[in-house]
Amino acid sequence: MSNVEKETGQVRECTGCQFCAAVCPRKAIQVTLDDEGFFRPSILEERCTDCGLCVKYCYKYDTQIWMTPHSGSVVAYSARVRDLAWLNSSTSGGIATMLMKKCVELGYHVVGVAYDYETDMAVAETTSDVGRIPAFKGSKYMPVYTLGAYQEVLEHEGGRKYAVFGLPCHIYPLYRRATTMGTRDRYLFVDFFCHGYPSIKLWRKYAESVKKRLGTSRFDRVCFRSKQRGWHEFVHTFSANGVEYVSPRTVWDPFFTIFFDDLILGASCYNCQLRSTMEYTDIRLGDYWGEIHEMDTNGVSAVAISSTRGQRLFGEIADLVDIGATDFKDIARYQYYGRCFAVDLRSRQRTLGLLQSERDMTDVFKDYIRAYGKGKKLERIVRIVVSLLPRRLQFWCKALYRRLVHMV
Repeated sequence: MSNVEKETGQVRECTGCQFCAAVCPRKAIQVTLDDEGFFRPSILEERCTDCGLCVKYCYKYDTQIWMTPHSGSVVAYSARVRDLAWLNSSTSGGIATMLMKKCVELGYHVVGVAYDYETDMAVAETTSDVGRIPAFKGSKYMPVYTLGAYQEVLEHEGGRKYAVFGLPCHIYPLYRRATTMGTRDRYLFVDFFCHGYPSIKLWRKYAESVKKRLGTSRFDRVCFRSKQRGWHEFVHTFSANGVEYVSPRTVWDPFFTIFFDDLILGASCYNCQLRSTMEYTDIRLGDYWGEIHEMDTNGVSAVAISSTRGQRLFGEIADLVDIGATDFKDIARYQYYGRCFAVDLRSRQRTLGLLQSERDMTDVFKDYIRAYGKGKKLERIVRIVVSLLPRRLQFWCKALYRRLVHMV
């Protein structure tokens, strides 16, 4: 079978979380990248005993996803660490890594996502070493290999305490497992406001082009969402052999342009319910976009807390953080909470085909932009014009756009 599948009962697409492979007692499920560049499980039929554990905790088959009833059940804050060095090396307000550090101090093993420089992939890891926490900093916009980390957590689920940081689809099956097994008190769950993640084909094509520019076969350091041009401008910073490359502004950058067009997200990302519920996490973190911080260039985190466990953990770092109370609705309206995407399947396949080709990123990007319709081309021209304006006018235009798009 090409996927963990049943003839009846599937209600949504596989997230590629890989928990089914981790929980299988017979190791009858293997995980590989599929043709579109996403992790997918497949069954080794000769080992499978049809025990049903792979389906028991699977989002695909859950017909009763609990939705958060109203914002009153979620406590929300703006937050930013006071340590400027820590803040400047973080994606937004530095809260995620500060919480990870505190969790280690409290005796938890932390599960986070690091960048593997040998394979150019995002890999979930566990650690009890506070010195490893900086490796978990920053976004990684690609599918995450989680199997090894899940297996380690399950091996020690009756003994160790774990603080698990990941996307809502990564947290969900472990939350379900913990509540079923009666081990929920041994976990802290921290997830992120999620847009969706793109095919790893996009990152690999992009990384190849940067390596060629730097004359290297391996990066020494990659900083996703670097603040080299300020918090609001999405750029990557790459280092190799003492040379640094900072990607162009968002509108000129092939990676972010293709990613934000939403054509090559994971199949489950388009109608994901987990990004729009707070029922399977203790804390959700993200960037605090919107009117209040639209002129800020240093970064501010949005913090949404849905449990007393989460509130206690956040309280542990209160003396290291500037905190402001806010309304969850003000955070959610500028995220992708409650939103779904439409996708042009023909354009999706064309884009994946371009990324699969032997052509370099520059040629792929030119061909990709050339296929835009009139409306999309006009939108791009407007974005380019805005990018050339003085910074304050750029912020004003972007803020106006966000208000129109996210108006509620």
